[in-house]
Amino acid sequence: MKKKEIIGVDVSKGTLDLHFNYAGNHLQISNNKSGFKKFDKYLVQLSIDPSDILLVMEHTGMYSYKFEEYLREHGISFSKVSALEIVRSAGIVRGKSDKADACMIAKYGAKNPDKISPTMSSDQNYQLKALLGLREKLVTQKAGFTASLNEQKEFMKVLKSSSLIRSQQQMIRTLEREIEKVEAEIKQILDSEESTKKNLELLTSVVGIGFVIAASMIMWTDNFSKFSSARKFACYCGIAPFEYASGTSVKRRTKVSQLANKRAKSLLDLGAKSAIIHDPEINQFYARRLKEGKNQKSIRNIVRNKLVYRMFAVIKKQEPYVKNHVYNAA
Repeated sequence: MKKKEIIGVDVSKGTLDLHFNYAGNHLQISNNKSGFKKFDKYLVQLSIDPSDILLVMEHTGMYSYKFEEYLREHGISFSKVSALEIVRSAGIVRGKSDKADACMIAKYGAKNPDKISPTMSSDQNYQLKALLGLREKLVTQKAGFTASLNEQKEFMKVLKSSSLIRSQQQMIRTLEREIEKVEAEIKQILDSEESTKKNLELLTSVVGIGFVIAASMIMWTDNFSKFSSARKFACYCGIAPFEYASGTSVKRRTKVSQLANKRAKSLLDLGAKSAIIHDPEINQFYARRLKEGKNQKSIRNIVRNKLVYRMFAVIKKQEPYVKNHVYNAA
């Protein structure tokens, strides 16, 4: 079997630094169409077939979007890996440059072939990510204006007709309308494919999971293709408990890792709070644990895990959530 050429890519806004692991070459190109053409010519020069390549790059948000689009069009496999994972794998590193980073990424790919799986995320997923990010910003701005307005009304003697009040109220109404438009566009994208439309319905059948959490789950998991189990996703968003023990002398309480997708963790916490209120089974479980003297945050984390397992279960079975039914999402 022919060995794939592992290419490490350090992505920045204006340039791409590429290190060819086996060839040992370094190439810097501009992060645009002319740079991609230069990459094409360089592959011909080295007699490397695009199908024999696996590119490895860090998650850099929108900066890699055009390059990923080019890679998909030319049938070149690529994988996006956590920057923290790459740095930890490299050990002690002295100095920093884009060229050195590209080399480090290539070495990581060559050293960890079992951890590298080709990524072919769809345009749909990129649009979802951008729209959900925009919605989060609009919601944050609305919350800021609302809090400021409430404080001013409480502590300042301001006429209701004054521009101080009127202009902020107008901003809040405008932001509400924009949030509704963004949510409608997210729904339109999810409804455009039968699989995402069905999965959205299945996820929202779980008590505590609303439209935003369901849409975010589809985006984070690339419509449940990136994570093979609920446990793996729980690790990704930092809610999976881990034991800390060694021999007889080291025995700490079980806790979660701080290395996580904090946004996912935060949204699942909102879902857990909703489930505690609206799901009788979870409400009873929460009350019983509280009575036993358990920590509120710890109990809520168990509920977050329950929701993740329920979501993976309904997707696996392709059936809506049914109360008091035994599920297996592993």
